Amino acid sequence: MFLHYQNMLSMIINIIIIFHLLYFIAFILIHLSLHFYFFILFSCYFILVIYYYYPFFIIYFIYKLYYIVYFILYISLYISYKIVLLFTKFIPFVYYTFSLFIYFIYVYHLFLRKITHILFIVLYFTYNIIYIIYVFKFYYTLYNYISICYLFCFFIY
Repeated sequence: MFLHYQNMLSMIINIIIIFHLLYFIAFILIHLSLHFYFFILFSCYFILVIYYYYPFFIIYFIYKLYYIVYFILYISLYISYKIVLLFTKFIPFVYYTFSLFIYFIYVYHLFLRKITHILFIVLYFTYNIIYIIYVFKFYYTLYNYISICYLFCFFIY
């Protein structure tokens, strides 16, 4: 009976990890395709944005690197999870402790991602507000609104 529950827990955690990996692969592919599409569509606009917004773009690309780091972390966690489970299958305490540890890492990651999204939106809006206050011309505010809409497209899904 105990081995049955142990196998069920292992199966559930495997499914969670695989779905997270698939989610990240899809998320990165969607982001890349959207970036490619928007760069073709608004190439002149993006040259303007990069020219006027280079401090923001440095922050933005650092922020995007964090997804790649987390994707690598997920793959390494999955491999280490499998290796540890091979050696601890018959030691229930270590097995369950490690399974809970993996689960809490995922919960922490989801929480951390939401927090970084909120911080990034706050940072972007404050940067825009400061920019609009200092350089209050019509076309600047117009492309600020377009870039805010563009940013929300990323944070909605």
